[in-house]
Amino acid sequence: MDKSQLPPWLKSLWRELTKPPAMLGTTKMSAAPRSAPKNTEKERVAAEEDTEEHHVPSWRAAAYAESPTDPFLQKRMWGTEQRVKRIAQRYFHSRQQQKPASKPRPKSLQTRRGFKTARPVAAAEVTTSARRAEARKSDATLIATLRRKEEDTLLSSPLSDAYGQDIVRMTQVANIWRMELADGSAYALKKTSMQPERITFMADALDQLSRSGLKVPTLLRTPVGKPFVTERSARYYAARFMQGKPARFENVIEVGAVARALARLHQMSQNLHLSGYEPPAVYQLEDLLEQRATFLQQFSANKTSLDLNETVQPRLDEALTLALTHAQEALSLFSLPAAQDALKSARQQRALCHLDVTPRNVIIHPEGRAQLIDFDRMTYAPPALDLAHLLRRAMQATGTWSSEITVGPLLAYNRIRPLHQGEYVLIEALLTFPHRLYRILASLMDERMTEAQRTAALPTLTRAIDEEAKRHAFLETYARQVTRRLPAP
Repeated sequence: MDKSQLPPWLKSLWRELTKPPAMLGTTKMSAAPRSAPKNTEKERVAAEEDTEEHHVPSWRAAAYAESPTDPFLQKRMWGTEQRVKRIAQRYFHSRQQQKPASKPRPKSLQTRRGFKTARPVAAAEVTTSARRAEARKSDATLIATLRRKEEDTLLSSPLSDAYGQDIVRMTQVANIWRMELADGSAYALKKTSMQPERITFMADALDQLSRSGLKVPTLLRTPVGKPFVTERSARYYAARFMQGKPARFENVIEVGAVARALARLHQMSQNLHLSGYEPPAVYQLEDLLEQRATFLQQFSANKTSLDLNETVQPRLDEALTLALTHAQEALSLFSLPAAQDALKSARQQRALCHLDVTPRNVIIHPEGRAQLIDFDRMTYAPPALDLAHLLRRAMQATGTWSSEITVGPLLAYNRIRPLHQGEYVLIEALLTFPHRLYRILASLMDERMTEAQRTAALPTLTRAIDEEAKRHAFLETYARQVTRRLPAP
């Protein structure tokens, strides 16, 4: 084939395709004659210095010169040189070139945790923090010392002589003292401001309930029969210590167990025969609700300011309007004949009510049985009052106002003590009234309340405001479950 007749572009392509490999170079390799003299020592040293200076073999330099536009060779050559330099700088630099170690930053320039940007901490703040830590440490030491002194005082006090028992050990548990006696029994020693006659009423009632078969924490009596002792102008009573864990009102099963415990208390206390002092009974529920409704009306009419922000005040006004509607509906329910008959029956068949059903006053045993403790407020009242307190606090604990939460406890209560129609109306009336919003507003209007207490109560007020809308939806559903007819306006 005659190459001279090819076009120029094809000739150039032919030369590129028929070119020998770049690594072989363009010169022909010829064997050196045997008689050729070897390189002298001076030439060998010069060649090594030249190689170290360029870091590239001569054959690769020749290849690059032959084809300077070859990107593969260019990238590989310069990439290798850069890697060699980088490795040499990292591992083979002299000791004099090492970066000197940085000095630790002074405390005044150290940053605090929790700040996104570095902020210098003044020496005064460091000193203040140290003082606060030292104060907390000294306070903890002081509290521990006072507790040991109080324990030693109680052990060495005439309590042992007053009860006629040998007290072996005193251990503080929350706001009570666990008192262990020599016979192995344990009692909860509590300091109280109750009058002696009320403590005696509580002790007599618990003794009769215990003899009837109800498991209650009876009170330890002195050799002369007194259920309390007086030591250094302070009054104490000791109830039998109950093992278990506090009830969780978020758990519907445990709430049902508490409802069964209340039903047993209400049923067995109807047959008691107590003589002597009786605490004031709680039957005038309608009068109590009227007083609270009047307070809410005056609060809304006077436009009382609580120094709330612009977002909370309108919500409070809406919640007050809804709360006044609920208060009037609760009073209307109390005026129904069924509710009046239930109150009359409760006065005739008197039953003792706990009136302080909270998680800390209920112990759950390992087998799931609920145990009521702390009967300081026990008195005669309609049983529906205890049950309404339990249902309301259970729904507040779960944060969900739903009739599904009330079904389980009501069924558990009915299995032991059946409820009649009038008691259902009383429960509905007590659940309808906005008790929580009333208590918070009444506490905020108290002149004895400090500014810090007012500020701490505002989040609770916000939750109570949000609760009113949930209560309204719940009451509409719960009302359909109770057969009733409101009086005509």
